[in-house]
Amino acid sequence: MSRWQDDVTPEEWEEWQMIARQASHGRSRSSVNSSQDLESAVMEKLLKTTERPENIEAWIRKATGTTFIDFWRTRSKIKKIDIDAFDQDEDTQFARAVTETLMGPKTAYLLQESIQEILSYLPEKQQKMVLMSAAGFSNLEIADELGYASSNAVSNQLRRIRQEITERLEAARS
Repeated sequence: MSRWQDDVTPEEWEEWQMIARQASHGRSRSSVNSSQDLESAVMEKLLKTTERPENIEAWIRKATGTTFIDFWRTRSKIKKIDIDAFDQDEDTQFARAVTETLMGPKTAYLLQESIQEILSYLPEKQQKMVLMSAAGFSNLEIADELGYASSNAVSNQLRRIRQEITERLEAARS
């Protein structure tokens, strides 16, 4: 039985490697996982697919984003947090990062216990945005993952979220 990979021309493979290289460029934050490692991992995933993706360029770009996130998670000191299973007693370090993202470091100390309540004010997509920002993802990475047009759109959205949360907390204190 013939595999789809056997029918690919060397020119196609080269083109796909260039797409993976471009998609990987600038995603590395340390020498632990370089952009070349990311590119190689994505191409390896493409080789392992059982069926040829309909739009290979889109598949490579999406696989690059998800593989980068996987790389980041494996080297991160902060464990993955499921929004629905968030336990503020067990996840205090991450809770502090989230509140710092929302309110700044001074308020973070005071609001650690309230993180679940603060996040509950937000729709799921905004919760993910805040959590990704707190976890150290750049605005560009967040925009790519959540489908925003640009890093400026993410920055503006985070600013609006901070304003909304601040207003809600001030109203609750009154």
